Amino acid sequence: MREEVHSVIDEHLENEFKKSEPTGLLKAFMNMFDKGKTFEDGKKYVFDAELCREYLSSMGALPNIANVWINDCDGKEVIVKSSILGLIGTFSIFPEWCREVE
Repeated sequence: MREEVHSVIDEHLENEFKKSEPTGLLKAFMNMFDKGKTFEDGKKYVFDAELCREYLSSMGALPNIANVWINDCDGKEVIVKSSILGLIGTFSIFPEWCREVE
């Protein structure tokens, strides 16, 4: 059941993103989905500020204000909500910004 719910959510998110011409952060998020990196069930992840900055910078999508939440989230455990979405508090976190921990 859980996997079915995740699958429906993932499909809905991808379809919503594909309805408009992506720019900025939306474009960065779309590119993350295309690369196929996902959170895996049963594994733990922490947010890695360096990975996030590198990824967003490579997309031209790193505004200065982003450094505040990036610093706040650095090293914190990610609550995985689906294969492509995690949370730290109210912040949406993507697999490309995380590293697996034991």
